[in-house]
Amino acid sequence: MKKILAVLCVAVMVVGMPFSVLAAPSVQVSGVVTNIVSATDANGNPINITIQNLDDAAFTEEERAAIEEIKNMEILKALLGDKFVEGMQVIDIKNIVAPAGTVFPVTITFEVPGVSEDTKAVVLHYDTSKKAWELVETKVGNGTITATFTSLSPVAFVVDGKAADAANAATTKTTTSTQALSPKTGEMNVVLYACVVAGIALTGMGIISFRKKRV
Repeated sequence: MKKILAVLCVAVMVVGMPFSVLAAPSVQVSGVVTNIVSATDANGNPINITIQNLDDAAFTEEERAAIEEIKNMEILKALLGDKFVEGMQVIDIKNIVAPAGTVFPVTITFEVPGVSEDTKAVVLHYDTSKKAWELVETKVGNGTITATFTSLSPVAFVVDGKAADAANAATTKTTTSTQALSPKTGEMNVVLYACVVAGIALTGMGIISFRKKRV
């Protein structure tokens, strides 16, 4: 009986391991700015804008150094000046690319979950010719931020603390839901193997029990 209980405990542990992994997936937020709602050139014509995540963009060493710089709160405060409010955060940094021949300035509306018309927000653009971050004209709507650019390259989105918390929460919820609904292939294989092991263990217990009864 003790052997049977031991086998049963092992089977339960093996079966439970993969499900504990699936119940609490690790959440990785790639970015808060999720989409471009619209983009127009200086003549009001729609244009196709490419938006790249921080890890996917081929930034130069100079641009990457500038991106690291903007993460420093003291530098951020100095750049924003009187537009800075306590609790402001850089919630995302993107590389924005316009098609060749685009007539500047361009106006782009970004989808940003968590922001509203009352949100304090600033968009910063790194001007490679001036080698400096610059504030661009910004307008905040419900779930959107609109900015006008005279050139394009790295762009940083800065919002107040309340909007930052809401944006991160919304993005984390979406990411977690996606992971829960679409487990990785490796995780599915682990579940399959665990079921096989559990089945073998239960079969073994049945055989042992049957033999003891016959004896």
